[in-house]
Amino acid sequence: MRIIDHEIKRYIVRVREFKKKSEELEAAQGTERYQEMAEFMQREERKLAVMVKKQEKVLFVAFHLLLNLAEDL
Repeated sequence: MRIIDHEIKRYIVRVREFKKKSEELEAAQGTERYQEMAEFMQREERKLAVMVKKQEKVLFVAFHLLLNLAEDL
């Protein structure tokens, strides 16, 4: 259960950070740094997608483990 809670909290923090950076990008629109920030956001978006895929795998295993333990009781 701790693993599931930890992964959910981790996801929430990561998404908040991504939204904050996305808002900064919108605020920088039309400035010199916009292109640099846009490329950075693309990399961050890919990182977030990879993290979500890995997290889904971890949660899949955790939930199935819990399900199998519940069936044994």
